[in-house]
Amino acid sequence: MNNLDVLMGTINKKYGSTIITKGTNMIYVDRIPFSSPHLNYLLYGGLPVGKAVEFFGGEGSGKTTTALDAVKNAQHKATNEYNDTINDLTEQIAKLKESNSKQASKDITKLEKRLVEVQEQGIRSVLYVDAEQTLDEDWATKLGVDLNSLYLVRPQTETAEQILQIILDCVATGDICMAVLDSVPMLIPQQLMEETLEKKAYGGIALPLARFSGEAPALLTKNKCTLIMINQMRDDLANPYNKYKTPGGRAVKHLYAVRLFFRKGKFFDKDTAELANNKADEPCGNFVNVEVVKTKICKPDRRTGMYTLNYETGIDIAADVLELALNYNIINQRGSWFDIIDISTGEYIKDKDGNDARVQGRIPLLELLRTNKDIYNKINVQINKIIVGQTEEE
Repeated sequence: MNNLDVLMGTINKKYGSTIITKGTNMIYVDRIPFSSPHLNYLLYGGLPVGKAVEFFGGEGSGKTTTALDAVKNAQHKATNEYNDTINDLTEQIAKLKESNSKQASKDITKLEKRLVEVQEQGIRSVLYVDAEQTLDEDWATKLGVDLNSLYLVRPQTETAEQILQIILDCVATGDICMAVLDSVPMLIPQQLMEETLEKKAYGGIALPLARFSGEAPALLTKNKCTLIMINQMRDDLANPYNKYKTPGGRAVKHLYAVRLFFRKGKFFDKDTAELANNKADEPCGNFVNVEVVKTKICKPDRRTGMYTLNYETGIDIAADVLELALNYNIINQRGSWFDIIDISTGEYIKDKDGNDARVQGRIPLLELLRTNKDIYNKINVQINKIIVGQTEEE
């Protein structure tokens, strides 16, 4: 053992953790998926667990809607993880009870203690900070968010420092799986809270965010909590070559593992056909364009995408599945006919009656995807392999 190994052991003992290790282990970054396959495709599976991400863009670009969709999926994921843990512990205890050994008895005691701890903690929750005071509960419910289990913070006279500290404290409990801040520019720092509008101030929200950015990463990773920070855009008057900038300063940008830039796309009708802007008096929805500005959780080779937002039903998953399936030849278009193919064999996917899956017309094809779960699932299995970058050889 060399001197460095001795020093490493001393430091780890001093700080009570393995702050220094020799060699590295590949850390798997779990994901919270979006409902949109297109967005999952951009990030190889969804938002990273234990990291901070930023949604920014213009007004009405889909930032809050996308965040609420992520909240819904985080709630589903937390419920499934809780149930899986309870079932796994229960099965282990049942198997050990079949043995009469002393070691089995000790293991049962430990597992039963762990089972009680999990049950007392319950299902992990989501924290939503509505600094804009604009959360539409009806729209959130339509998107699938369980409002009854959502912890909602609506600041009144609290400063930026207090709100950011609330987020850190809630993450530190380990009881939340996701926190959403909507939005960064609505936070007012202490130095401005009691001042009049006439007084100029420099730094603004950047100073508390810089300190927050130093404390948050380790806390998020340790407690496996995803932080979504929604931001706005401002004109960059100081730099004519930069079309926009985001409030909050430069330091906070280093906190984000992912930055997504949202733009409002074209309107569409009830059949998801694009509408000309001058004919969009009563649109059924719009496309949401998304650009990956920064990613540290996957290869940056998938830069832009979009998803279909229906104003009545929320994210149109079937329309997104159709677009990805067309892009990767899972569905082949020949004139007005659409052939649904198994890309591993090149043969037609069969319906429940054993017939080749062929449809004439885009509208009947969308209806098929929405109503025929068997064919939809077969297409979705192939799309999920493409999303995570899995090849047929793997």
